Amino acid sequence: NDFDRTAEILNRPSMKNIDLLIGPIYRNALEPTKKFSQKYNKTMVSPIAANPLYIQNNPHAFMILPSYQTQAAQLAAFAIDSLQKTDSYIFYDPSNPKDREVADIYAETIRKKGGTIKEIIAFDYDYKWMSQVANVIDTTYKDSLKTFEKGHIFFSTSSNRACMSVMGLVNLLTLKMPVMGMDSWLKLRQTGYESMEQSNMYFAKPVQYMPQDAHFIDFQSRFFKKMKKPANEYAILGYDTMQFFGKALHHFGIDFKKFLYNLPLPFKGLGVYRVQYAPDINDNQFVPIVRFENGQLILQNGQSP
Repeated sequence: NDFDRTAEILNRPSMKNIDLLIGPIYRNALEPTKKFSQKYNKTMVSPIAANPLYIQNNPHAFMILPSYQTQAAQLAAFAIDSLQKTDSYIFYDPSNPKDREVADIYAETIRKKGGTIKEIIAFDYDYKWMSQVANVIDTTYKDSLKTFEKGHIFFSTSSNRACMSVMGLVNLLTLKMPVMGMDSWLKLRQTGYESMEQSNMYFAKPVQYMPQDAHFIDFQSRFFKKMKKPANEYAILGYDTMQFFGKALHHFGIDFKKFLYNLPLPFKGLGVYRVQYAPDINDNQFVPIVRFENGQLILQNGQSP
């Protein structure tokens, strides 16, 4: 299995001489990799992880993506700092512990920023949930939700069915407040992007492609020529990871970690828009936030590095 195979590879004498570990990809291989990293002070990097367990209790572990916790916190900060929407109505799925955790982090950030949690409401996303939420909004919060200038809504859900229901709900009630969500919404095939634009929706989107970028086009061309298929998201993130941490090794040597916090490397990847770490925080702290404008996803925070 992955655990035994990973442990066997890491036990090879030659592994003590490596400068950088990329991976693991599978969660059941994380524990032996983490132990090796801690024992020999080897930096390990995940190109794809968004789960904070990857970096938990290991100062040598890094994620090139922001964790889902960081995404929730930065999205809440954006609602306060950039949109000036200080009052939050939060809905979450109680059947999914991750969705509850995301909702709690969002609410905590709103409070830290001086905002107000007007409501935080759990709903079971079964076939009745849409009418249930609609009834609560339309009868209890109708006036404030539709007219309150400082308000916004955050829906924490990983369910495709729930995302589609939220879209229908927002359009049905003609809500004028911004709606904040995670990037899972953008993976829906059944929902038109026009509806998201009309609903004034903002998304945390840690992987942000720039398909018109000359570097992106060149990479895709070279990848297709060699692999006979387009590069998928994993390939793009793997490339970005090697580019960023390869440059860090080249410029600063194997002790590059201490330089990442105070002297960030200028970097703009193919899918990772920016890399930004902080002391004792080893997931990427820059979270691209996007919304649809004229049918195109437009970055709302930050300029090119």
